[in-house]
Amino acid sequence: TLYHNTTALIFVTEPTRQVKLVLKQPATEVRQFFEQIKKSLQKLTLQNGDFIFDYVCATQIVDHVLDDGQTTSIWSDVYISGIRRNYNGASYYIYPTTELLNLLNQQRSANSDQFDMLYIQNIEAGNAEKNYLDRTPTMVVMILVIILIILALLFLLLACWCIRSRRKQKEERLRYKSSFRGGYDPSFQQVPEFKIYDNSGFQNDEPVPREPMYAKVGKGRLDERAPEPIPQQIEEINVEIRDASPDSSPPPSPPPSPKDTPRLSEPAEEDYRIETEVM
Repeated sequence: TLYHNTTALIFVTEPTRQVKLVLKQPATEVRQFFEQIKKSLQKLTLQNGDFIFDYVCATQIVDHVLDDGQTTSIWSDVYISGIRRNYNGASYYIYPTTELLNLLNQQRSANSDQFDMLYIQNIEAGNAEKNYLDRTPTMVVMILVIILIILALLFLLLACWCIRSRRKQKEERLRYKSSFRGGYDPSFQQVPEFKIYDNSGFQNDEPVPREPMYAKVGKGRLDERAPEPIPQQIEEINVEIRDASPDSSPPPSPPPSPKDTPRLSEPAEEDYRIETEVM
């Protein structure tokens, strides 16, 4: 079997020795062509022709963080560290953040086309703190304000309930005192009055006069009275019958006429009437 021996170099770095490259590409694509980015950066040279970096290592590739603290997947943030060999060749030197940031900005000014081909939008310090507003304290304050408002409403409802119950007790106390002023004791039970004769079933149907009535009695006489009807006088027809034979008896005397018969006058009657005047 064949064995291939290789040398592995492990560099231990920290946030104070790295810079952040803001790329206008998603993080998924940047991971695929990061080897191309690393080789392009390792080809950068100084004015004397020496290479700036012997090794370029990527410590983290994540989605870009905006100034307001939100993340976007359209851009990506690549944290890199630059390493060069010392002059003795036995050790390596890891650039600090400030020196590495200055070198990259100088190379970007001199070779802007090369950096544009890598879609590098900006170069920042890796340990730089974001100057965006942290929303956590704001949310905590808002939650506390909402809780205080709810507690205030609960205390207001409790106070209204206490005032109402106190007013109701006061009204009952005043009603109790007013009942004692009238001489009525609600705790005393009245005994029904005993009646010897109970005529509660009697109903008087006679109407009660609204005004007094006065009676006036007077005496009067009927001076003028209608005459009584006189029976119709029957005229008698005396038929004289004569006989041819002579009669020696005297002729009968005619009956007296009713006209000649005197009529007794009736005594005048006194009429009494009762006159009633309603006042």
